[in-house]
Amino acid sequence: MDNSKEWKDLGVRLKVFTKWTISGLIDSAFLALWVLIQWFVNDKVIANLKLSGVDKWVLLIFQIIFAISTLAPVIVYTYTDIRLMIIQAQKRIRRERKSA
Repeated sequence: MDNSKEWKDLGVRLKVFTKWTISGLIDSAFLALWVLIQWFVNDKVIANLKLSGVDKWVLLIFQIIFAISTLAPVIVYTYTDIRLMIIQAQKRIRRERKSA
């Protein structure tokens, strides 16, 4: 019976680890997609514009604002996933302490 409990616990731990891994991969994919889009727009679209003076500064300001506003959701989701991992790990530690 003790052996089946260990296997069940291992299955639960594997499920949690898989969830964390997939979550990390999704967060990384979003970040990579963000970088790719930023690079593409900068290299293929903005580089072809021949701006100078105020136009160049206005475009730069909009680039910065757009970059921050599109990166914010990625950061929020990544932070949320990491925070949930920490909370789950803390709960597990508390359970282990109580059972020991």
